[in-house]
Amino acid sequence: MDSSTILTKRFLSINPVNSGEGVYGYSNGLPQLIFNLGNTGLLQTSEVRLSFNLRIVETGTTVNNVDPAKQVSVGFFNGAESVMDEIEISSTNYGRSLERIDHYARMNASVNSALHSKSQYDSHLNHEQGSCGVGITTRQQLDEELLSDAQHFVVNGEVKHQGIIMRNDVQGRECSMRVVCGLFLSQQEISLNDVGGLTLRIKLAPNEAVLSDIAAITGEAAATPSDFHYEIINPRLIAGCVMETPMAQQQRLANQTPTLPFLSYHSFYNNIISTDFQALHKINAAAVISVFSNFIPSKNLNNYNAFSDAQMNPNIQELVFQKDGMRVPLQYELRPEQDRVLTDDDDQPTTFPAVLYHYLSAWGAPADRLKSSINPLISAIRATNDEFGCFGIGASYDTEHQGISGKVANLGFQIKSKLLDPDAGDNTTQTPYSAFSYYLCKQELVVNRGQGVAVVN
Repeated sequence: MDSSTILTKRFLSINPVNSGEGVYGYSNGLPQLIFNLGNTGLLQTSEVRLSFNLRIVETGTTVNNVDPAKQVSVGFFNGAESVMDEIEISSTNYGRSLERIDHYARMNASVNSALHSKSQYDSHLNHEQGSCGVGITTRQQLDEELLSDAQHFVVNGEVKHQGIIMRNDVQGRECSMRVVCGLFLSQQEISLNDVGGLTLRIKLAPNEAVLSDIAAITGEAAATPSDFHYEIINPRLIAGCVMETPMAQQQRLANQTPTLPFLSYHSFYNNIISTDFQALHKINAAAVISVFSNFIPSKNLNNYNAFSDAQMNPNIQELVFQKDGMRVPLQYELRPEQDRVLTDDDDQPTTFPAVLYHYLSAWGAPADRLKSSINPLISAIRATNDEFGCFGIGASYDTEHQGISGKVANLGFQIKSKLLDPDAGDNTTQTPYSAFSYYLCKQELVVNRGQGVAVVN
């Protein structure tokens, strides 16, 4: 067999280019991670993973907190992914940004809970990044999940809540997770030579957006999470790369202006202060495929005493998706039915099935979602009142995945909601909510060899 026709594949372990003293973190160490993936070979986008050791360190110490009495932890849905606040992928040689996602941890909270069931958290995500999820079908299971020792882990004879499984080693918990972004979800090879190499920049999140006092939230003895901070050590990017044969490389270089279709997420933030609110977003993309949004009381952001990755239900009464004021893609409003017999708002239906159905359609046909944490119980208002949630809204703009034009149009939604304050314990007190929206778009990268790259929206 001619050796020139044999493809070789290698897995690269890439260290950050901003090494410093080897410690990374928001308050201690470097506040961002920067990786250069090189400019040789075909990057296997589905095999890009971020690995590191995560330590939850008490002020004045240098090792991971393993004291079970100090119940400080990361979120249920994201685990170690909570440390990533923003990611950006750009061409190394040409400096052209290809994709940037703000509020990255909020996006992953929806992706993880919508596409993974509780059993998948236990058997998969738990091992990768220490996230345990919340997935139940009855109220009794919910109480057991949050309050009893029946659902806890036991380490070295000590009962430990699922939320604090990060602390199993004084050196920190080793984590390895897939980098979730549109470019790496495109399911294709990327010629690093064509794009001029790739650079991945990760901006780290504030301590109070990562750590929470799990004990205070579950009604147990409280800790003082502000006395702690997180640290990342030994970070590396693991990437699969196929080396081209000389013949394949020659054929590729013969094309002076190659094009590369790829996906990207566009992120937006809105502060909802009115019970009748309209969110409008300028996407500036020729093909918008889908959208999803999640919500959380604004006061819970960057708050040690709240789950930063909770996706709460603001008690939506009416939902309409829009394009320039017209109903798109749904030609009707989504409105949870109200039971006239029930006077207690906590018992009212708050998750009209179509809302959750279209939310799941943001990731493809809902019928293909065989596993998910989304269900009418933990997506309802009662889960929000218990300081956590697993809820969102979303829609698919095109079942054929060709998308609709968002080039000059405004896309968004209009919601009527009660904006109930989960801390008030009544059905009248309101509080502002924050909405995080993510649009999946199809774009094209045009390469001009030796001159640069351009993104065609």
